[in-house]
Amino acid sequence: MELVLEVKSRNASTIGWFAAICCVAGAAFILVSGKYNPMIGWGLLGAALLIPLPFLVGAHVQRRLIINDQGIEDSRLGVGVIPWSEIESAALESKYNNIFLCLKLKDAEKFLARMPHEKRLRYEKHFSLGFKTFNVSISGVDVDPIDMLSFVRERAKRA
Repeated sequence: MELVLEVKSRNASTIGWFAAICCVAGAAFILVSGKYNPMIGWGLLGAALLIPLPFLVGAHVQRRLIINDQGIEDSRLGVGVIPWSEIESAALESKYNNIFLCLKLKDAEKFLARMPHEKRLRYEKHFSLGFKTFNVSISGVDVDPIDMLSFVRERAKRA
């Protein structure tokens, strides 16, 4: 069974909408002031219509979290697939209105070595303070966190 969760990149859509609003404001200024060539204003209005188009049709949707028969892969974590057999335990944590699936792994060092340098340094600091989990953000996912936790625990136990 494969559970693929697609989460929209909020930052990209926010930047797109901000750029479109700036184009509309610039076009309005140019067209109303009359000091500049009106074609520039019309060009900005056209850009304002085109900028949000990819965000409306879903071109910015990315696969961020994949849960399948092999295990769990979170593209933000950067460690690749975490096999079910490596998951020792799982728990839910909520910090600052974000929900995390916290995974305690049997061989955390192996996955730390796969992380990008900056993330690895941050996780090593957390590990030295006694926090021994890899945190997978599940905020914005269309699955009940309790159901996801139950599913992960069940799959990890079977492995």
